Amino acid sequence: MYTFLDEKWNHQVFNNIKQSESRHGDFVKGLLDQYNIKDPYIQSKGKYVNVEMQKLYKELTTKGSQSLKDAFIVGAIIEDMDIADLDKLMASGTNKDLLEVYDNLNRGSRNHMRAFSRQLLC
Repeated sequence: MYTFLDEKWNHQVFNNIKQSESRHGDFVKGLLDQYNIKDPYIQSKGKYVNVEMQKLYKELTTKGSQSLKDAFIVGAIIEDMDIADLDKLMASGTNKDLLEVYDNLNRGSRNHMRAFSRQLLC
């Protein structure tokens, strides 16, 4: 999503978060490898194995294409969803490795949310 929004709007916030999300993906990939879990990632922009994720991507890219403000709103929506998902995982998890990665990802999402909030307040 952030690659799409960065290409569409060429705004530094999307570029920064796109790079951060790439690092986050590396953390998750490391866990998948460590626990021998098949990686569902498709190396094709905007393509998802999960039908619901594919539908959400289409909806959010449509909204994020309307205006720069809408693009920031889309970013905030994504980060809000990420934070909620991570909070659930952390509340139900016990694996120290997973909890540490979830905590780091959650902190990153909160930072991203603040970046989008600042842009929306301008």
